[in-house]
Amino acid sequence: FYFHNYGQTLFFGNKFTGLLAYKAPDYRKPRHQTVPSAYEVNYVKGYSESSRVTRVVPVDGLVPESFNYRNETEIPEIVDITSVENRMVLASKTGLFFSDPLVPNAFIDENFAQIPSEREISAVGSINGNVIIFTDKETFLYQVSTGDIVANGRFTLANGSVGCLGPSALVSDGAIIYWADRNGVHASTNGLEVKTLSGPIQPFFIDGTTSPLNNYLTTSGVATPSVDEQPRTLFRMGDDELISLALWPRTGALFVASRDNDIVWCLSQNQWSMWNLESVVSTSGGASKVGVQNRV
Repeated sequence: FYFHNYGQTLFFGNKFTGLLAYKAPDYRKPRHQTVPSAYEVNYVKGYSESSRVTRVVPVDGLVPESFNYRNETEIPEIVDITSVENRMVLASKTGLFFSDPLVPNAFIDENFAQIPSEREISAVGSINGNVIIFTDKETFLYQVSTGDIVANGRFTLANGSVGCLGPSALVSDGAIIYWADRNGVHASTNGLEVKTLSGPIQPFFIDGTTSPLNNYLTTSGVATPSVDEQPRTLFRMGDDELISLALWPRTGALFVASRDNDIVWCLSQNQWSMWNLESVVSTSGGASKVGVQNRV
């Protein structure tokens, strides 16, 4: 799924669901809605939030007398979303659809900008009032034009060898945008200058990072590889790896999660550390031994 907060609404979706919207409720009246007893379980208190997820349907916008607006059949599959200058930006595989300001589901026909690339868009974000667009191996910056039609702006190729894996591999704190591709983890403050942050952990993205702890346990005779399942000895980005990025705003820590390896790389105070979600200790008959326990 891709996700984006716009105003007081969370927009999200994928190629199967289409674009959806969730608006958090604020119930101030007595709660009369109940969960049917057929679905009653011990972790439900008997009340349920009314469905607040709705499908986003394109409509005519602010100036229907001056422009034609796209309907649902005229917007192709969306791969990611962002916003810029109070406009929602939908990214298809080949270009960007810009909504009317403050009307996130109204798209003038002419407000479509096609990217100058033969590759498909993998993710989009926004920085300094501009849109940053990624393919799997390219980074573009799009500077929007002014007026009702903002699709007459300018594309600039920021990097021809760095791309983005997908919507989950991109995160921003408003001033810096972070993302990951098959080459590593990168950041930019303006969309044009790309800085690679993953130098110290670069082997993870190429041929793998080994675990010295596992070698020590085996050499010292504590581990019994021939008998028990052993913790993994090599951490390497998979061919179809799903990488997710997140930020901890209070500390400025950046997290890069690897699904296939059950690990999270953490960048904090310019230092990388690896958080292993797989314990190297298991128990048998009450005694601890070297083994595998998945904590998450």
